[in-house]
Amino acid sequence: MSGTRSDGELLRAIAADADRRAFEELYRRYAPWLTARLRGRCADQAVVDDAAHGTGTVGTQWGGNRVPEFAVGVARVLVVGSERTAESMCDAGVVTTMWLAVATDPTPEATFRHLRIDDSLVGSAVVLTPDGGSMGGTAQQTQVVRELLREPHDTVAARVKSHWQELTSPDTTTAQAARLLGVKVPKGADDCPTD
Repeated sequence: MSGTRSDGELLRAIAADADRRAFEELYRRYAPWLTARLRGRCADQAVVDDAAHGTGTVGTQWGGNRVPEFAVGVARVLVVGSERTAESMCDAGVVTTMWLAVATDPTPEATFRHLRIDDSLVGSAVVLTPDGGSMGGTAQQTQVVRELLREPHDTVAARVKSHWQELTSPDTTTAQAARLLGVKVPKGADDCPTD
């Protein structure tokens, strides 16, 4: 193939047949950006290098039909800055992570459902992550993500970009995220664990 492949072409090649060269190309393309984002969130260069390298390792180990889980892992690090911090993520961070992970998928709602252990689209659920861990999602977060997936991608992307600071803050609730992103605010109290 001549020329540079688009991100979408690379992701399809990775998903279709675990194309290692496609993954390496995608990783090389985004590693500097990911490293810069992580540096903005963490002053410890060893942690930044470990997280950026871990992202590449996860992708090459999983690949294939695990690409959506890889996307969740990458999105979590982008949203909270490290895998360690991601373990306690809740509220707007989960909504932002899940939207980033599935929004560009050809069938985002189906992929969102398949990422959830219970294979559902309602209520709370657990999503597996490529590092062997998991990420919980409340019923309210699930509702907001589903609402976002029904909106035009470019509209939501613009809102995410303009409200990035708020959406990645651990102090932003799911209800606040819904307002910022222009979707229906879920009813009921968010059931994130409290410290």
